[in-house]
Formats: sequence, C-alpha cells, structure tokens
Amino acid sequence: MENTTFGKNLTKLRVIRGLSKKEFAKAINTPYSTVASWERGEKIPKIERLPTIAKFFNVSEAYLLNNVTDDNDILESTELPTDPIERMAQILIEKYRNIPDEHKPRVEKEILRIAQLLRIEIEMNSQNGK
Repeated sequence: MENTTFGKNLTKLRVIRGLSKKEFAKAINTPYSTVASWERGEKIPKIERLPTIAKFFNVSEAYLLNNVTDDNDILESTELPTDPIERMAQILIEKYRNIPDEHKPRVEKEILRIAQLLRIEIEMNSQNGK
C-alpha cells in the first residue's frame, strides 16, 4: 500500500466531515503532528489505530487503505449533515480546497454567477407556474 493512498482518503473524509486536523486528532486521541504526517503520506497509522479511524468515519479499514476513494463514494459512505445547505457547503469546501490558489478568485466569481443564474431561473419558473 502506498502511504499517500491512506493520506488522501483520510484528508477527504476529514474535510467532508468539516473537521480540521486538530479537531480530528483530538477526537481520536492522537497528536496533531501524527495526523498531519498521515495526510502528507509520510507515515501510516499503526495497525491497532486503523479500527478507530475506520469506525470514526463509518468506513472499513480496507476502504481507508486501498485505492484512492472517489469523492462520490465518500459522500455516500459518510454521515453528512441532513441539512442540504450544510451538506452542500461541506462538499463545495472540499472541492474548493483542491483548487490551486491562483485560480480561486476566478472560481469564486463563477460560482456566484451560476448561483445568481439559478436564482433567476427559479424565480422565473415560479412566476410561470412550473
């Protein structure tokens, strides 16, 4: 197993849950520096730590260790907030963090533009009885 596979899966699961590294480390009683080194792919957890991590995210140990997990698979396997706004915010935050910094201003403008267009479309559909 490649160390980066576990690190990428852990990072995605943590971000989708809306947790900082510090919050996650505290939740599983592990030093922040250890969690950070896992996510960077420098280390992997000891075998006895895996059940705790897997249980925390409601996934199997194999799920954490094997192939890099697709975002949609993670979303289906984790407990996301039931509030649609919170759920969408978490998904967007995770996607946004993966965008290179130099492109973030353009992405922000585009997201706001699309949101505005959708709002207008919804209003027009409401007025037309659709």
